[in-house]
Amino acid sequence: MTTKVFRIKLRSVLFPFTSEVPMSPIKTEEDWRWPKNGQNEVDPQDSISNIADLYHSEKPPVCYPGSYLDFDPEAQKVILDVLQKNPNLIGTHTHFITMNGARVPKKGEGGFEATQQLEARVIWMIGGMVGGTPETIDGLFCGGGTEANLQGMYIGRNWLRSNCLDPHQKGIVILTTPLIHYSVIKNADILNIGNGKFERCMACGNLHRFESDPSGTGVTFVGMNDSFEMDMGDLKRVFADKYAQGFRRFMIVPTVGTTDAGSIDPVADISQFIDEVHTTSEARVYMHVDASFGGFTVPFVNPDLHIGFENRHVMSMTLDGDKMGQLPYPAGVFLCRKGLTDYIAREVSYVEGNQDDSVSGSRTALPAALAWHQFKKNGTEGQRRHVQACLDARNALAHKLKTELGDYVGVMPYSPWINLLPIKMRAIGSPITQHLKEGGLLAPFQMRKDFIPHEPLNIMSCPDTVYKLCIMPHLLGTGTLDTFVELLKQTLRS
Repeated sequence: MTTKVFRIKLRSVLFPFTSEVPMSPIKTEEDWRWPKNGQNEVDPQDSISNIADLYHSEKPPVCYPGSYLDFDPEAQKVILDVLQKNPNLIGTHTHFITMNGARVPKKGEGGFEATQQLEARVIWMIGGMVGGTPETIDGLFCGGGTEANLQGMYIGRNWLRSNCLDPHQKGIVILTTPLIHYSVIKNADILNIGNGKFERCMACGNLHRFESDPSGTGVTFVGMNDSFEMDMGDLKRVFADKYAQGFRRFMIVPTVGTTDAGSIDPVADISQFIDEVHTTSEARVYMHVDASFGGFTVPFVNPDLHIGFENRHVMSMTLDGDKMGQLPYPAGVFLCRKGLTDYIAREVSYVEGNQDDSVSGSRTALPAALAWHQFKKNGTEGQRRHVQACLDARNALAHKLKTELGDYVGVMPYSPWINLLPIKMRAIGSPITQHLKEGGLLAPFQMRKDFIPHEPLNIMSCPDTVYKLCIMPHLLGTGTLDTFVELLKQTLRS
């Protein structure tokens, strides 16, 4: 009953729907212009009736890295309070000075001190799971993983410019794998580091051949091993080749939970390699770890796999609370070593504290406040159970596909700690492609394909078409995965 009342109060935000009802087509200016005279009573269903409760549908999506969110009455009150009070978290609030053994926060925008301190503590909670402490890391919530990657790369660019000479005027090289999130390529362009792009392959017709910036700057791909993890031998080879060309400024961006395969790049080995580079060459390397997916899974189910600041040369990280962190969109999390945000700080005279060291600028406090409530309520053990349940369901699905559809579906290598399952369809011709389209048997599951090099070490090899299954909470205990497998059988055997 409480939930129903809450949804009525916030109907314009959280009105429950189970099926999609398209809005009326635009026919006149009245259908899209802001009306001069408002209405005293507006039925929210008129404006958001096209929003579906997708995750509770009969055939919910199997590839989206999001899920439904169940909030208890206390969490609902947090949402209402924050939306109504509307605090502004401009800047970063993990900075402090120590006086008489106590941490005294540095000034931020005036009037929002309690909210700023709350966010700082939540950031340290998250950072504590990846090797950080209040004395060693800074961070903030932001507009998703893409923005957190942008902030990390922005800091990395400025750090390299300040800490490494570029005697040959070559610029910055970003070393990563073909399975990196597209935002890294986009952000390299935004930051004027280099403009690489995918080209269509003349041999297979797929858009998979990556062409780096003609100057050699920006993103350069490194080959992978058979588990789709960055290959250390190839990393060393590509680095040596770029160094011989005169490059001295490098950024390495490993992924913890790649978008297509869920693979985990060897962060600890990369950190050791950077140590070697710094002691034997003129080059300097900034490592930013994109743990958008794995940041909220790996530390809870395999804490001995160090993906963060336990590694000396991890400088900054991206995590994404709106994936496995049980938070609403957007809930990106950016973390970095203490003081690194100074590299992008701007003096702002009209903001109390006189500084903004974020990409975001003004931003909502809702993700931080909800995270504080949820993390305190559920604890790390609750998060571990949340992750493990998804992993168990993924493992059961992998077994079912192998035993019941082994002649048609190829289960590709997957990480034990990331709840993704990449699969190949051996009957990729007529039946599967037709049934994935609108009106097909599999269309409601929203399956999406991408490309992974057939020879992982050879980044230019013509790719396999891969479908990513993302096993999220809305797929558990409902029979959805069994239904999905049965319809997949019908499709592939038709």
